[in-house]
Amino acid sequence: MPKKITQIGIEARKTAAIEAATVVFLRYGYARTTMAELAAAAELSRPTLYELFPGKDDLFAAVIEQLSQQAIRQYRDMLPRLKTLRTRLHHFCGDWATHGLKLIDRHPDAKDLFDFRFPAVRQMYEDFIYFLVKVITSEDHSAKIPVEKVVRNLVFSLRGLEEAAKNVKHMETLVELQVDVFLATLIPTG
Repeated sequence: MPKKITQIGIEARKTAAIEAATVVFLRYGYARTTMAELAAAAELSRPTLYELFPGKDDLFAAVIEQLSQQAIRQYRDMLPRLKTLRTRLHHFCGDWATHGLKLIDRHPDAKDLFDFRFPAVRQMYEDFIYFLVKVITSEDHSAKIPVEKVVRNLVFSLRGLEEAAKNVKHMETLVELQVDVFLATLIPTG
């Protein structure tokens, strides 16, 4: 008689599949990766992987969501150590903007993890925007333009700076300047 897999067992398998898929997607990108390779990396049969994730898109989205949540958790944990809004935004935006460049430098096919054709990637940006809005508004700052709009502009301008940056160090300099320009739009409310 087959043993029923518990919900805990299913979650453990999903977690293992996401961790294995992260490594595979980093190395080969989305297009060059098959469900068979993902199943092998997770040490699961293909049918089992399909039970956990109906398709490659679903598993890719789970990888992106996990990466996004990990980054935001790290940023939240750092909040008490970063004392000023300027320091916080420099750190968060600098890390956000250069993390992808560093990954792509090591794994050129990792660029798929930042491709806006994928809804999960767009959601990752929305999550970061929401996080920054909360950081700024919790510090009693507002702007002449709604904070969410200026934060959205800041985050997407960081994405555009990647094209202009010569290397990671140059990107850090560009991000710092962009954050300072953004900060000049804020008005303390407290």
